Amino acid sequence: MVFGFGKKFKCDTCGAKFSTEAELKEHAKMHMQPMSGSGSMAKAAGYKCDACGMTFATQAELMEHSKRAHQKM
Repeated sequence: MVFGFGKKFKCDTCGAKFSTEAELKEHAKMHMQPMSGSGSMAKAAGYKCDACGMTFATQAELMEHSKRAHQKM
């Protein structure tokens, strides 16, 4: 399987790529989810990506972002 082939819709926030605009829009909602208990946006979370500066609510989200946005295929 070739990853990224035909994926022309790119997330401006994290760089993830999608085959359809609908997938991108659904993904974009993730970036706007409030952190549990705080009401602040996920971007204000405590796990920061060293590569691009994005922040995440959990270490697992940061790791998933790093795999999708920064590891070469």
